[in-house]
Amino acid sequence: ALPISNGLPDKNHELMIGIIASNQQFPSVHDYLFEINIKPEYTEDVTMTEAGAIGVAVNGVPLFDPSTQGPKKGSTGKPSHALDVGELDNCGGHAGRGDDYHYHIAPLHLQKVVGQGKPIAYALDGYPLRGLTEVDGTAPKNLDALKGHSHGTLGYHYHATKTYPYINGGFRGQVTQRDGQVDPQPRAQPVRPALPP
Repeated sequence: ALPISNGLPDKNHELMIGIIASNQQFPSVHDYLFEINIKPEYTEDVTMTEAGAIGVAVNGVPLFDPSTQGPKKGSTGKPSHALDVGELDNCGGHAGRGDDYHYHIAPLHLQKVVGQGKPIAYALDGYPLRGLTEVDGTAPKNLDALKGHSHGTLGYHYHATKTYPYINGGFRGQVTQRDGQVDPQPRAQPVRPALPP
């Protein structure tokens, strides 16, 4: 499937509100084309990525992993996450170095829009990312290391969590990887150079 998006959420979204560690970027319109397999192929081999988009929310906003765009390691030597350093707005996103708005944690506010237990996003491997609960409102059970599982007629899917990695921690479906990213990546056209904040 080839969903197209301008990368910006609708007007009911708290865009850039709640950020306490600004990177001085602003969200602008981008023309995205996401290539997502509508028939994902499960594999026992897990693919991990280091950068770039890993999915798209149902509102057309790209999903990135939790890492900050600044130093990848904090003062403790542990990975630095955008949420921990105050870079994210109330909906879990911010404008990145290319003035592209994206989420770094699960966009849980979309559960109210799509309904309990329904997909709030799709990983680039094609598997859905569902909210914090199953369709019946119960907590998901037997999640694997990627926060996914398979059951009933739903098949394999990921679940959002309120703790790291917040979204799928890798890919259970087949993807192509190039330079630490899923390939192809949705491309944004920045309106200015990606300068330091």
